[in-house]
Amino acid sequence: EVDRIIYRQGQATLELFTASILAVGLIFSAIALLLLEKLVLARLQDLSISVSNIAANGDPDLRVQMPGADELSGLADAINRMLEALGNSQVDRKESEDRYRLMAENSTDMISRHNPEGVFIYVSPASHALLGYEPSELIGRHPEDYFHPDDLEDIAKAHTKVMALPITYTVSYRVRRCNGQYIWFETTCRTIRDPETGEVQEIIGISRDISLRKQTEQELRESEAAIKALYQVDRKSTRLNSVTIRARMP
Repeated sequence: EVDRIIYRQGQATLELFTASILAVGLIFSAIALLLLEKLVLARLQDLSISVSNIAANGDPDLRVQMPGADELSGLADAINRMLEALGNSQVDRKESEDRYRLMAENSTDMISRHNPEGVFIYVSPASHALLGYEPSELIGRHPEDYFHPDDLEDIAKAHTKVMALPITYTVSYRVRRCNGQYIWFETTCRTIRDPETGEVQEIIGISRDISLRKQTEQELRESEAAIKALYQVDRKSTRLNSVTIRARMP
């Protein structure tokens, strides 16, 4: 009987000890979860919310606030450095775009951007002075609509070369002004390509009126032709005089 009592007491003690161990384990687990929630999960959620707010605002001048000296604080510092670099890059790009726009809007040459098919996506204000069209009248149109029919083949060859090779190409052609008159244009164009794939993204063109130059070249050719014709006449006249003189000699 005594052995049974001792056995039951041992069993009860063992159960009590096991229950105590479980209770202590549960307490420690709860404390660990609370610490994890406070020190990691809550701060990680704050970091995620801050990054989401910056992404929603699209403002790289905003910063992630994450005090401390742990891994999450280091991650926040890395994100802030990336935002600073992005902000500086956007400032540099805007300054570059402003300089480009200033040059384009004050240039006497017509600067244009085209998609790979050749359609206008940007035209500088010089289009009004050169062609009589406002930029808005040309954007969305294909330049082919204004080319002289006799020049279409040469322009198509130039477009093929520019699309195939990363080169700068210059082509002369006739283009129709808004009043229906054709003038001579010279366009220097090159492509903007994807640095990784090499695929053409845009075509940049700089065009100018060369009608006066073409007229001068034509007048020069006509003058040369007239001089050659006069020279031929003079040679024939000289030969004829020589023959006449010989015929009169005794």
